[in-house]
Amino acid sequence: MSVPPADRHVIRRTVGYADLNELGGLSTPVALRWIEEAARAHAEAVGVGAPRMLEERTMVVVRQHAMHLHHPARTGDVLEIETRVMEAGGPRAVRQNEVRRALDGRVLLTCRTEWVWIDPQTGRPRRLGRPFVEAYGF
Repeated sequence: MSVPPADRHVIRRTVGYADLNELGGLSTPVALRWIEEAARAHAEAVGVGAPRMLEERTMVVVRQHAMHLHHPARTGDVLEIETRVMEAGGPRAVRQNEVRRALDGRVLLTCRTEWVWIDPQTGRPRRLGRPFVEAYGF
């Protein structure tokens, strides 16, 4: 099921020296962590964060990231990490993520992430429950 692209959430992070790789650009593991933080912050913002997920006997985990680096980030850059739920159905959801430099809006990185809803006790996939469908407006 498709969802409106207006369903988005943005967090900001400032690049520190420890966030860089050996070439002086933003480290891939750091970028992935920030993308996951944005998704989790989005879930919290719409009322279905980790505590609510556990109440509903469900949890969401990443199945796949497909990342494209466009331009480097540098120490001191303030970045906007935006996540949008683009589709959801059954046990999966797809988010499109974009990392932009706040100063000029330049897109530094894009990443498509596939998430899978699971039962936290069994680890098996499960369908997206009604509270989550309603919270995200699917």
